Amino acid sequence: MARLVCFASDLTDVAQLRRLASFQALGHEVISVASRKGPLPVVNWQNIDLGEIGQHGLLRRGRLALATALRDPRLAPLVQQADLLVARNVDMLALAAALRMRCGATAPIAYEVLDIHSLFEGASLKSRMARWGERRLMAGAEVLWLSSPGFYTGYFAPVQGYSGPWHLVENKMVVPEDMARPVPNDRVSGGMRCGWAGLGPSAVARVLSCYCVWQNRWVKLLRCIFTVRSTTMCFRIFTPGSLALEM
Repeated sequence: MARLVCFASDLTDVAQLRRLASFQALGHEVISVASRKGPLPVVNWQNIDLGEIGQHGLLRRGRLALATALRDPRLAPLVQQADLLVARNVDMLALAAALRMRCGATAPIAYEVLDIHSLFEGASLKSRMARWGERRLMAGAEVLWLSSPGFYTGYFAPVQGYSGPWHLVENKMVVPEDMARPVPNDRVSGGMRCGWAGLGPSAVARVLSCYCVWQNRWVKLLRCIFTVRSTTMCFRIFTPGSLALEM
């Protein structure tokens, strides 16, 4: 199997830990190079800790991680011996590219994107510079891993001009081939109610609209009405073409 050196900006993120564990479950050797936003979690693979970075913005997080990594003598040999470098988010892509260039490694880079940061939106000078920097970094990456095809059709292809290989990787479970698949139940009838601790007795109503990008336009996906009574929060979720589900 392959030796993967994975660059992560927050090792305390559950989705990040799950992704690294899935690589390991497939038999790959996993080495993480990661900063974190909280206490260092216990992992069963080799981890190069870049320290706690707090809740700083994307650019400052990237600068802190890069400054720490370039001083660490353990990283160059790991990058040189890697079969694949996995970089989640643009700050880690910059780190992976800098280390690969510094030590003359030849391992390909997979640029993983789970969301489009607000920094890359808009027409301001800061946003244009950020997109330019991402394009330069992406020129050195061999493949793009995305959590939604809409990121490719709505941003990377038309905005960034990316035409290289890309794969949809998010929400794919790693399970044994002989694992039994769940049997779908009938549509839930009646209501489900969940408690929400610590809320005051006053009644509060909230309407939440969730949107997603699809075919270059904004489409309303969900309309949720939250009603708070005492210490219980009730949810009523409306989806197109289906019955409301009350929680």
